[in-house]
Amino acid sequence: MIVLNSPAPSTLQLNRLYTGEFFRIVKSALDEDGSFILSLPGSLTFLDRPLSQLNNSILQTLKEEFYVNIIPGAYNIFNLGFPLDYEIA
Repeated sequence: MIVLNSPAPSTLQLNRLYTGEFFRIVKSALDEDGSFILSLPGSLTFLDRPLSQLNNSILQTLKEEFYVNIIPGAYNIFNLGFPLDYEIA
C-alpha cells in the first residue's frame, strides 16, 4: 500500500505528485493486489467549478493507470489499484 499524504496540487512543486508520470512510477512499485491512496479537497454538499475541475483533471489522469474507487466527502478519498479478477459462484 502506498499513501500519498500531500496537500492538493497548488504549487509547481506539489503538481509533480499528480502527473501521469508520477502515477506510472507508483503503479510500477505496487504488487498486483496493492493499493494507492490519496485524497483531494471535496465537499459534503457542492463542488464549485475550480474544485470540480481539479478533481476531474486528476481523476482522468488516474484512470489512465488505475482502477479508481472514490469515497466522497469533505476530502475525496481515492482508493486506486488494479481490477479484481475473481469469479462469482
